[in-house]
Amino acid sequence: MIVTDTGGTSCDVSLVRRGMIPTTRETWLGPEWTGHITGFPSIDVRSIGAGGGSIAWVDDGGLLRVGPQSAGADPGPVCYGRGGSQPTTTDACLALGYIDPDYFLGGSMKLDVARAEAAINEQVGKKLGLSVQGAASAILQVVTEKMVQLIEELSVNQGVDPRTAVLVGGEGAAGLNSVAIGRRLGSPQVVIPEVGAALSTFGALLSLLSAEYAATFVTTTDSFDYAGANAILESLLRQCHDFIEGPGGGAKDPTIELSAEMRYPTQVWDLEVPLRVTSFSTAEEVEQVRQDLHAAKQEVFGSFDPSAPPPSSHGVRASAVGCAKRRSGGRGRRFPSP
Repeated sequence: MIVTDTGGTSCDVSLVRRGMIPTTRETWLGPEWTGHITGFPSIDVRSIGAGGGSIAWVDDGGLLRVGPQSAGADPGPVCYGRGGSQPTTTDACLALGYIDPDYFLGGSMKLDVARAEAAINEQVGKKLGLSVQGAASAILQVVTEKMVQLIEELSVNQGVDPRTAVLVGGEGAAGLNSVAIGRRLGSPQVVIPEVGAALSTFGALLSLLSAEYAATFVTTTDSFDYAGANAILESLLRQCHDFIEGPGGGAKDPTIELSAEMRYPTQVWDLEVPLRVTSFSTAEEVEQVRQDLHAAKQEVFGSFDPSAPPPSSHGVRASAVGCAKRRSGGRGRRFPSP
């Protein structure tokens, strides 16, 4: 499942595989490569500056750009009539008839179509030799391609074919081009939840109550340290149980998940491999971990070498997870993307 969150200033994308929410320790504070990498596990979400308020502009080379600059909420798109003068994605969709100017926000706000079309014509249409409709269509196409590229980078790079994934559109601007994105990706289905306009907020209400514990532990599969591994696992399990019985006492159906951070010799980055046992006693259990590492590498990178030197573990993680409160999920409508 590919989940998109398209608001006024950005598009956020995440990938849910086999019902598991992905995590990463490569989250950046500030610009990528020039900011600071946290090193702490967090939900793997990728973002670009493309949303309903993204400003459309023509660069010095005569190419149409959309974003990352945004009109924000104030003054907002030109059609809001609050002083905005630069056309946005919302203005383009209004000019194309995708938005009802008399029923915006349930009719609480009316949009100025003429002002939006004038801005599109002045800032984009005249510079590119396009009609207002042609310029508006081009703006939406550029935004859609930016989002498609972001989704492909996230999915294809992790060995997921978007043509086998359901696309979920969320937040206020999701309705503008979710179906267009689904068509470009070849996704078989596009789902707009009933709570789509507040998807992230609703998700926060349903988020799991969890705690994660980690310990550094180095050993190899060919000379496995059974006593050391079991001592680490016992300590992590104890911490998880303390959380479940203490701060997480109100959670329903608590579970504990164990994983090892594994890598092959000479590799720098670890792959997280779920552990099937809570303690090790046989060589077969250790071999299963090695095979699971092969499977993880095949899934993420598309290949693995069964004759590779014995891999090593560099850390163990344990997560205590429980549902804070059960809620109904609401209704949804499904739209075929072809």
